[in-house]
Formats: sequence, C-alpha cells, structure tokens
Amino acid sequence: MKRRGASLSVKFIAGFVVLVMIISIISICYGFDKYKVSVEQSYNDNGYQIARIVRTIITDEEIVHYAEFVKGDIDKDACAKEAATERYLEIEEELSQLREATGANDIYVGYIDLDELHSYQGTKEGWFPLRYMFDVYEKPELKYTLGDASAINPEFIKDCEDIMTIGERPTNHFVSKSEYGYNTSALMPVLIDGEVVAIIDVEIPMATLQAEVYKHISDTVFTIVAVIVIFMAAYIFWFHRKVIAPIMQVSSEAEAFTLEIAQDSEDIGYNVSDKLLNIRTGDEIELLAKSVYNMEKNIDEATKDLIRVTKESEREKAELGIANKIQKDILPTVYPAFPDRHEFDISASMTPARMVGGDFYDYFFIDESHLVMIIADVTGKGIPAALFMIIAKTMIKNRAMSGGLPSEILFDANNQLHEGNDSKMFVTVWLGILDISTGVLRSANAGHEYPVIMGQDKEYRLVKDRHGLVMGLRQNIKYTDTKTVLSPGDTVFVYTDGVPDAESAEGKPFGMQRLIDVLNSCREKPVPDTLNSVLDAVRGYSDIDSQFDDITMLCVRYMGDEAGKYKETTLQAVIENAPVAMEFIEKELKRVRCGDKLNRRIVLAMEEIFVNVVSYAYKEDAGDVNLKVSYPVPYTVQIEVTDSGVKYNPLTRPDPDTKIPLKKRGKGGMGIFLAKNIMDEMEYEYKDGCNHLTMRKRYKGAVNK
Repeated sequence: MKRRGASLSVKFIAGFVVLVMIISIISICYGFDKYKVSVEQSYNDNGYQIARIVRTIITDEEIVHYAEFVKGDIDKDACAKEAATERYLEIEEELSQLREATGANDIYVGYIDLDELHSYQGTKEGWFPLRYMFDVYEKPELKYTLGDASAINPEFIKDCEDIMTIGERPTNHFVSKSEYGYNTSALMPVLIDGEVVAIIDVEIPMATLQAEVYKHISDTVFTIVAVIVIFMAAYIFWFHRKVIAPIMQVSSEAEAFTLEIAQDSEDIGYNVSDKLLNIRTGDEIELLAKSVYNMEKNIDEATKDLIRVTKESEREKAELGIANKIQKDILPTVYPAFPDRHEFDISASMTPARMVGGDFYDYFFIDESHLVMIIADVTGKGIPAALFMIIAKTMIKNRAMSGGLPSEILFDANNQLHEGNDSKMFVTVWLGILDISTGVLRSANAGHEYPVIMGQDKEYRLVKDRHGLVMGLRQNIKYTDTKTVLSPGDTVFVYTDGVPDAESAEGKPFGMQRLIDVLNSCREKPVPDTLNSVLDAVRGYSDIDSQFDDITMLCVRYMGDEAGKYKETTLQAVIENAPVAMEFIEKELKRVRCGDKLNRRIVLAMEEIFVNVVSYAYKEDAGDVNLKVSYPVPYTVQIEVTDSGVKYNPLTRPDPDTKIPLKKRGKGGMGIFLAKNIMDEMEYEYKDGCNHLTMRKRYKGAVNK
C-alpha cells in the first residue's frame, strides 16, 4: 500500500509541477510583453506632454519665420546670422531648460522635406530629409542648429509622411535604438492655418526601461518560484497525510457541507460540522477526515475575511467621498460670489475625472478694487495631484494677498513650490488681477491654456498671451504680464485642457474652434449659464463616463464701476415731464446694455406708471415724483417710483377683461395691466406718507440687441 501510495504521489506531484511551470512560463512571457509595452507607452505619452509645452514657448509667427529658412535650398549664412539673434538664443535657452527639467535626451523643432523623404534608396548616405530649426540635444557637440539637416530612421518614413500631410500625431509610439541611444520619440505636427509648418520631436531616454523590465522579470520569477516552493512543500506534506487513502468514507460529510453552503449563502459565515472529528480509524482515513474538517473551517474563515475586506473597501470609498467633499469645500462655489458687488459677474466650476482631481480655481479680493482670479491644472491624477493642488492653491493665494503684479506672484510661488518637490510634479497656472474701478486686467500665464475673451464686437476670440514655464520644475522662472483693458460687457473665459482635449468615441478632440463656437452661442447668457452650456457641449461630444481629465472653467463678465450704483431723479408730476422720465430710464438702460427691445418695453411700462401718477396722485397742485433705478442682483434692473399723493395701491385694481371689445370696457386699468405684463415683479408699499411702487425686470446679460 505504501509503495502504491508513494508511486501515485510522485505521478500526481510531477504532473502538477509540469503544469505549474508551463503556466508560470506563459504568465511571465505575457506579463513581460505587456509590462514592456506599458512602460514604452508611458514614456511616449510623457514626451507628447513635453511637446505641448514646447508649443507654448514659440509663437506661430516665430515658427513660420524660422520655417522659411529650412524650406527648399538652405542659405547657411542667413541661417547662421538668424541663429545668433537674441530671440533665437532665448528660445534655445528655454528649450534647454525644459529638456533638463523633464529629463529628455533631445528636443528639436524641424521640418521634413517630402521630396527628400521620398528619395530614399535604401541607404542613409546623402539622404537628409529632416531640416532643423532648433535642437537642444543633451550632448552639445552633437546638437544641430538652424539650417542643419540629417537622416531619420527609415522605419518611420510612412509615419513622417502622414504627419506632414495629414497633420495629426501618429497613433503608435516610436521606440528606436541607434547611435543616439535607446529612445522613444514623440512627434507632434505644428499646424498653422491648416498647414503643417513644422514638427516638434521629444526624445525620451529609455535607458531605465531595460533595468525596470529585467527587475520586473527577476521579481516575477522569484515570486513565482517562492510561491511554488512554499506551496509544493505544504502540498506534499498534506498530500501524503491526507489524500493517499480512499476519501469516499468522508464524502457524505463533504457533500453535506456543500449543500449547506448553497442553502446558507446569504448568512455571515457557515456552520462547520464536528462529525468529521468523530471518525476514528487510526489510519489515513482519519487524517483525511481532519483535512476535510480543516478545509471547511478555512472556507468559513475566508468568507468572514471576504466580508471584512468588502467592508474595508466600502470604508475607503467613503473616505474618498469625504476627500472629494473637502476638495469642493475649499473652492468657492456660492453664486453670486460677492452679492454686494455689481461691477462684475463671476462663476466657476470643476468636474473631476476621478473622485478627487488636480485642477483648481479661486477668486478673491486683495483690496476694495482688485479681484484676483486663478485657474490651474496639476500634472497627474488622483490623490497625489489633489494634495499638490491644495499646496499650490494655498501658496499662490497667500502670495497674492501680499500684492504685486501677476508675474511677481507666480515668480515667488514657483520658487516655493520647487522647494522639496522631489517628485517633479508641476502645475500650469493662469492668474489675473482685475481692477474693477478701471477695467484693467493684468494677467500672467505659467504654461496654461490661452484665455478666450469677448470684447465690444461681441465675438469670443482666443488671446495668445505670453507663456512662461510651468510652475514647480525650476527656480527663478520669470513670467510676463499681459495688460487687457475691459469695457462694460467684456467677458473673459479661462479653462483647463480637459475642455478642448475631451475626446469623442472616435478619439477626436473637442478642440478650440468648437469651444469658441459654443461660447459665441452663449454671448447673451449670464456667466453661470455659459459654463453650463460649455459643460453640456463637452458631455454631449464625449463619453463623460470615461472622462480622462478634469474639466475646470472660470468666467468673469465686467459690468463697469458704475454698474452697482443707483441713479435717481425727481420730476414735477405733470404730463409734460413724461418724455423726460422716459428719456432718463432709457439712457440708464442703454448704459448697462440690457438690449434695445427690452429697453423699449421697460420704457413703455414706465410711461404708463408715470402717466398714472400724473392723472391720479395729486388732486389740485401738482406734486413731485421720484424715479430711482438700481440693480439689486446681477442682470436685474429695479425701478422705484415714489410720490406723496393720495394713498393708492394700483396693484389691487382688477385686470381688464381683454376678451370684451374695447368700446364696451370701462375706462382705466390698461396702463397698470400693461406694466404688470411687461415687468417680472411689482410691489407696492405706503410708507412715511408716500406711495412706493417697485418694479423689477431680469435680462439675459450685457448684449447689444
């Protein structure tokens, strides 16, 4: 029996070991391939992120200018002269700083000559399709300058042709080994007016990839071998003691236990029967019975562990929910944000891609007339980005409260963020300071998206302000202030890249033109409705359930320093002053641009009320009537009519029956009826011996028509 048992054990264990080894080898190979591709993709995505930053350093006009030097026949003397200019060297220095800060091997801006590209004959000798505008290779002796040309990897000829003709970045990622090392390349076309005028290439070193992959393989092999050794040692011990003898004598108890599981699957834990311990055979059968008993106990404990793990998962989810609430609470969300200030209207929103996000916005006063507005986007996602977001928001606000120009605020805050930033996280920031007494907006941009501004022509346009380097990567970065003078009705819209980069099901981005079209369709809406319209458009275009990036927006409309102040006049209650009263109201409504059509309707209502006071308030000598125009909340005009005549509440007069012909109706009542239908609200109060009639009308926004 023992010999037969040992023989069965050897056969079973040998087969099991072979199976485990085959599965392990397949898993290692598959995991190695997936891990390698994942790391390569991660490096490549980082390259495209750097390429987008490069795009903000060089303006469209400058790219077009430098492209002219490398198209067609190249004039080396002209190129050398241009490469020595102050602006060219400044751009080259900024690109070098970016390369050093991001750890790239090479960053260059160039142009691919398609005729030269198609002339490839199977060798790189004499074949130079790539023309350089800028090159900041990590080895200065090997870098190119304006007008230089070089060959490219022949494997990428088709991709380069597509980039220059189609104008879209390739969907695959490039990984190559050459005399320049083991790198991944991020190739991004530069489109200006629908034409590809240049390409931006970022070379990310893959030297660490091999070490990571080999470490991954060694860790995986070690883990699998350790698990196999431990498991097999325990398994062999258990197998020899529990499985050699027949198990049918305990099968009934095992079957009963499985039936109990099926019946009591909703209970917390299971009832393990002690009957297995009553089997006393003194041989392997007794050991087998104990093994089955232990198995049942383990299942019961595993079930309880599973319940505990589930509860722990629910608790972690709840904690993330609390973190989400905390993050929302530190952002201003109350509208209107400043109920007592009527010189402007401001609103903002953030829709995180995960439970917590890395975008943030803020707006606050640093004195009575200067409003600070901030919108920012932290690199990365989730908890790390949220923590860095809180730090950045706090530092920028604390520095802003001390005063100074936007460029000075960003300069100091950047130095603070850089200290101890070993993780190399960074944040893009747009910061503006609006002087509400003059309408002067001064702003600075740290690698953030361009603002969109609606001026007096009522058209939203992209304003390409001067960008500085993103905050947190390097110290002592200088930023440039941009001055914009806002007139009443002008609107500024700023946002994070989650808006234009939102993708459709086909992978196409929402884009800037679509954003501007949506904004132009909202020019008559209040700013909160404008934000909602943009968010609805993005959600309708993309799959919001698979939202990749945070969507954050801020919109401010300047009303003017006079917007929150009331205007009033006192006139004698005679019919000759009716045109004067209407002219007063009409002039004030035109000042805040509530719209010509609505202006005429409100003036008509005012005429009816004024004539009503003239006709009925004073019996003998004409008294005075006071007209006061104010704006209690944004986009609402309030007109107060006060007279000291006979006490009379016109709102209690029954409305005329408009179904009866005019000739058969009684006199009077139509003027008040007309005013009530024009205005949104009307209230009457008799106070201090005077009649007070208050009328309110809401309008959509500062519009021309």
